[in-house]
Amino acid sequence: MPPLLATTSRPGDLSSLQPGTLMRVEGVDYLVERSLILEHDGLRWTEHRLSSDACGRSLWLEVPENQAPLVVHERAAQLVPVADLRLLEGAAPSTGVLLAAGKATYRTIERAGAGKRGDLFYVGYGCGDRRVTFERHREDEPWQVWHGRLIDSSSVRLA
Repeated sequence: MPPLLATTSRPGDLSSLQPGTLMRVEGVDYLVERSLILEHDGLRWTEHRLSSDACGRSLWLEVPENQAPLVVHERAAQLVPVADLRLLEGAAPSTGVLLAAGKATYRTIERAGAGKRGDLFYVGYGCGDRRVTFERHREDEPWQVWHGRLIDSSSVRLA
């Protein structure tokens, strides 16, 4: 998921999130399962995979290092694999605006086991507070679709 353009700041204490941290997002308790640190063209952001046994949900919390807002993403049901990045750049879903596209490098911090490194190709669109992101790890695989939305930093609390 790409860094997003905006003007509000995130709370400083989220920069220390790591696997094993307990937190509450919009009133639901989650555990940070893994973290990805991503970089592209001098931009850096972190994404944390959160899981909740109580509600059975899994989501990703995007924490930019710049002044962008927080974003939560959930994987979307994908009916038709998108094979070509040029199609994504030419047609924004739901009249969205292309926010970012490119290839980021990443490293993971795992709750158990060794971290991984790799590349992530992404294309992100925005429309108001809604986000749609397409991503894949290799050029020869289909795009995964993620639905996201901006959230207020006051709705995120560390346990």
